[in-house]
Amino acid sequence: KSVLEIGPGENFTSEYMRNIDIKYDTMDIIEGSKPTILSRLEEVEEYNYKERWELVCAFQMLEHSPYENFVSNLKKMAIMSKRYVFISLPYSCFGFKLSLSLIFGQKWHEKGHFSFYFPLFKKNRKYRKEFMEEFPWAVHYWEIGRRGFPLRRINRDIKSVGLKKIKAFHSEFPYHYFILTEKINAEN
Repeated sequence: KSVLEIGPGENFTSEYMRNIDIKYDTMDIIEGSKPTILSRLEEVEEYNYKERWELVCAFQMLEHSPYENFVSNLKKMAIMSKRYVFISLPYSCFGFKLSLSLIFGQKWHEKGHFSFYFPLFKKNRKYRKEFMEEFPWAVHYWEIGRRGFPLRRINRDIKSVGLKKIKAFHSEFPYHYFILTEKINAEN
């Protein structure tokens, strides 16, 4: 019923959700995206928004701040949420996906998918200073699967802020890794 999205991008999701009567607020540093809250997540006073939304989400956003901010950003999102925090992060990986379908006459039964992805463990990206200054929104300070950022570290940090992982999955494009969490002390 109520959502806050950090970094709404082109506002596709927010416009769609508002059209189906979901209270959908946004937070962004870009005034042109007309956010509900004009701020960086690092600079917002989260207690002013304590448990205001049922879901707080950030898709492909948290890597645009140094990893030192990851835990505090997650904690802020958890404080602002009544129950759920949903994020997606870039996952530097390679792997495969297999789908199994059974066909009996004219009936087609999809039996399932099996996928497995391996981290690449490449060095972290490096950017020229002038690029970082001109395009700060394009900089990835870290990604899952790069050296120093294994998935187990991200999972440990998620748990450390009082969030329990409900579901985690790669999108059709495995570079996007989604993690749905619930506050451990959330009432059912």
